[in-house]
Amino acid sequence: MPFSFGRVNEASEDYLQKERRFNYTTPKSFLELIYLYRNMLAKERNTLLANIDRLSNGLDKLEKTSKDVAILEEEIKVKSVEVEAAKANADEIAEKVGGEKTKVEEAASSANDEAAKCAVIAEKAGIMQVDCERDLAAAIPAVEKAEAALDTLNKKDLGELKSLGKPPQGVDDVTAAVLAIRGEPAKNRDWNAAKNMMKDVNKFIDELKGIKTIVDNSQMPAKNVEGARPYLELEHVKNVDIMRKKSNAAAGLCEFLLNIVVYYDIVVTVEPKRQALKTAQDELAAANTKLAEVQAYVKDLEEKLAILVAEFDKVVAEKNRVVAEGERLTNKLGLAQRLMAALGSEQERWKINVAKMKSDSVYLPGDVLLAASFVSYVGCFNKTFRDLLINQTMIPFMLKNAIPMSDNADPLKLLADPAVVAEWNSQGLPADRVSLENGVISSISERWPLMIDPQLQGIVWVKEKESHNNLQLTRLNNKKLLSVMEQALEQGWSVMIENLQESLDAVLAPIIGRQKIKKGRNFFVKVGDKEVEYHPKFKLYLHTKLANPHYPPEIQAECTLINFMVTEDGLEDQLLAKVVSKERPDLEEEKSFLIQQQNEFKIKLKELEDGLLKQLAEAEGDITENIELIESLEDAKRLSTDINEKVIIAQETEVKINEAREEYRGVANRGALLFFALGELFKVHSFYHYSLSAFTSVFLRAIDWAGRRYVGAPIHVPKQLELCQGKNAFQKFRTMQLLLRAGAKGLIGTDDDKGPGKPSTQKELDLPARLKDLVSSITYQ
Repeated sequence: MPFSFGRVNEASEDYLQKERRFNYTTPKSFLELIYLYRNMLAKERNTLLANIDRLSNGLDKLEKTSKDVAILEEEIKVKSVEVEAAKANADEIAEKVGGEKTKVEEAASSANDEAAKCAVIAEKAGIMQVDCERDLAAAIPAVEKAEAALDTLNKKDLGELKSLGKPPQGVDDVTAAVLAIRGEPAKNRDWNAAKNMMKDVNKFIDELKGIKTIVDNSQMPAKNVEGARPYLELEHVKNVDIMRKKSNAAAGLCEFLLNIVVYYDIVVTVEPKRQALKTAQDELAAANTKLAEVQAYVKDLEEKLAILVAEFDKVVAEKNRVVAEGERLTNKLGLAQRLMAALGSEQERWKINVAKMKSDSVYLPGDVLLAASFVSYVGCFNKTFRDLLINQTMIPFMLKNAIPMSDNADPLKLLADPAVVAEWNSQGLPADRVSLENGVISSISERWPLMIDPQLQGIVWVKEKESHNNLQLTRLNNKKLLSVMEQALEQGWSVMIENLQESLDAVLAPIIGRQKIKKGRNFFVKVGDKEVEYHPKFKLYLHTKLANPHYPPEIQAECTLINFMVTEDGLEDQLLAKVVSKERPDLEEEKSFLIQQQNEFKIKLKELEDGLLKQLAEAEGDITENIELIESLEDAKRLSTDINEKVIIAQETEVKINEAREEYRGVANRGALLFFALGELFKVHSFYHYSLSAFTSVFLRAIDWAGRRYVGAPIHVPKQLELCQGKNAFQKFRTMQLLLRAGAKGLIGTDDDKGPGKPSTQKELDLPARLKDLVSSITYQ
C-alpha cells in the first residue's frame, strides 16, 4: 500500500507535466485505501465463498442424483420381478375366487328360488289366514252372546226350574234342545232327563261352557246340532222374550243355544279353510326349513368366499403396492434422468468454476489489493497513465514481492462480471475499456465519485442507472439544494449535483465526507443546522463539465476523482456508429439491436443460472421426486439453451455486420484523431477547447457534404492570404482551412441543377471512392 501511494504521487507529478492535469493524494486517501481494501476483501471473500457453496450445493445434488440413477435402475430390476410374482399370485387367487364365486352364485340362485316358493306359499297362507280370521271374527259376537247368556244362569233359577214337576209349556222344548246338543237320543229328551241333567247345577253350567271348546276343536258331532235345530226353529224358542216370561233360566238356555248353533255353523264353515291353512302352514314350514338349509349352505360358501376375497384383496393390495412402488421408482428414475439431462451439461462447468474459485481464493488478497489500489488512485488518470500504474508499476512490484495474485490479474474482471457490464452497456455506458473502468470505480468506491465529464457520457449513464432509485438532479446554485439533500438522505434516493466548478459548498462537507453520527441503531448526517437520518441506499454523484478542472487536495481527499472524458478508442467506436448510421442505416440499426440483445442475453443467462442454483439450494427432501422443481429447472435450462443458441447466431451475424462496418473504420479513425488533435491545443492556450457535441455536428455535416461539389463564388487565394496578414494564428488557420475545403479537388465552378452556393447531391457509388471522399470531407470540413 505505501508503495502504490508513493508511485501514484510520482505519476501525478508526471501527469501534470505531460497532460497539464492535477491529481493529489493525501494521507486520508491512503487511509481510505486501507478501509476500502478491508471492506472489499471481506465482501469479495464472502461473495466467493457464497458462490462456491452455491455451486457445490448444486454439484452435490447433481452427483447424488447421478448416483441415485444407478441405484434406481437396480431397484427397478428387483421390483419388476416382485411385480410379476405379485401379479401371478393375484391371478391364481383370482381364479380360485372366480370358482367359489360361481358356486356361491349357483347356491344363491337356488336359495332365491326357494325363497320365491316360500314367498308364494306364505302369501297363500296369509290370504287363507286372513279369510279364516275374518270368518271367525264374524262368530265372535255369537260366542259372546252365548257366554253372556250363560252368565245369566244362576243356581237359584236353575234350582227352581229343575224343581218343577211339570214345566211351563215350551220350556221342555228348550231343555230337549240342550239334551240334543249333548248328544242324547230323542227318546231321552223328556222332562225327567232334563231334571236329571240339571241335578248338579254347577256341573251343568260348566258343561255348557265347555261346548264352545268342543266346537272350536271340531269335536261337536253334526247330528247333535241337527237334533237341536228343530227345537230352535220353534217360535217360542226363537223368541227369547217369550221364553223369559215363562222362565229366566229357560230364556238363558234358549239364548245360549241359539248363539252356540250360530257359532257352530260358522266354525263348521271355516274348518275346511283352517285345514287348508294348516296344510299351507305345514308346507311353508317345510319350505322355510329347506330355505334355511340352503341359506346356511350359501352362508357357508359366502364365508369361504369372503376369506378368499379377503386374501385376494390382500394380495391385490400387495400387488398394487408393488406396482405403485415400481411406478414410483420408474417415475423417480425418469425425473432423475430428466434432471441430469437438464443440468448434466452444467455439472462439468460448475466443477471447473468451483475449482477455479477455490484456487482464486488463494490469490484473493493480492487481487483485491490491486483492485482497491485501482479504485482508490487511478480514476483521475487517462488510459496511458492507468496502464502505466497498473500494468507497469503495481503488478510487477507485487510479482517481485511474491504477493499471491492471479495470472493476468485484472481489476475489471474481479469487480464486474459480464452480466453487470452488459447491464451498464444497455444503460448507455460506452463499451470501451476506460469507460468500463470508470463505471467500476464509481460503483465500488467508498468515497462519492466526482466525474470529469465534458462530453456528458457519464451523466447519461448515471441517469439511466439510477433512474430506478428516483435520481434527483440539482446544482449548487439551486435554492432547494438542502431540502433536496435532506429528502434524498431520508428516503434513500440518489442525487447528482451537476455542472460543478472548482469548488464545493462547505455546507455539503458532512455529506461529501460521509461524516455520519450514530444514534441508537441509526446514522445521522448534519445538513446545515439539522441532523438528518442517513438511509443506507443514499448515493451521491458529483459532476462537472469542465475539461480540465483543478480541484484542491481537500476536495480530492473527500471524493474519488473519475476521468470520464472520452477516449480515442471509445470516440472512434462512437463515430463509427454515426458514420455507418448515415451511410448504412440498415447495418447500424441491426448492430444496435444485436448489442442490446447480447446485453440482455448476458443478463438473462446470469439470472437463469442464479435461479437454477437458488432452486437447487432451497429444494428440500428428495429432489428427484419434486416434479415442480424439475419442470421449473427444465424450463430454465431450455430457455438458457435457447438463449445460448441465439447468442451463437447473433455472434455470427455480428461478425458479418462488423466486417461490413469495418469498411468505415478509417473514417471514424480520422474523426477521432482530429478531435484529440484539436483537444491537445488546450496545452498551447486555454482558448482552444472544443466540445464533443460541436465536433459531432461538424462530423455529421462533413458526412452529408462528402463527395459534393462546391459551386459558390470563386475564391481568390492570394487575396485571402493577404487579408490574413497581421491577424492571429487562429484566424490564419481558419482561412487556410476554408481554402483547403474549397479547393481540395480543384472543383470550383457551378452546378446548374442546384444553383450557386448550394451543395451538389452527386455521390460516388463506388465504396472505395466514397470512403476517400468521407475522409477528405471530415479532414477539411
